Amino acid sequence: MLQLTDYPIAKQLTWLNLLVTTVAPLLTCSAFLVYDVISSRHALVRNVSMQALMIGSNTVSALVFDYPKSAEDTLSASRASRNVQSQRATVEKLAAQVPNVKQVVNELEVKNQEATSPGKVPAAFY
Repeated sequence: MLQLTDYPIAKQLTWLNLLVTTVAPLLTCSAFLVYDVISSRHALVRNVSMQALMIGSNTVSALVFDYPKSAEDTLSASRASRNVQSQRATVEKLAAQVPNVKQVVNELEVKNQEATSPGKVPAAFY
């Protein structure tokens, strides 16, 4: 088996230059690829989180006052986003498990009234 030391110095330097000029761009491209994947994931999370906050803040009054037309109008504006479309099945499945918001609000108000009745310490202070 031939070793690198068996070749003349000119050929050794040529092979070494070839190796370096091949490995350096490969490492650089790998680093850019990893950076691009990580930054695109962060951007996706940031965009979806911002959309979720906007949709949530715009639909909360429609849910509390049980006005489905307003909620439908707000949610229909988000249909243009591919991220929202891809998560629609998951959201519908979760929404089926959530109880009626108005019922939950009424129960919380009753519990709050019971807790703040005279002679009792409010539940928020426990």
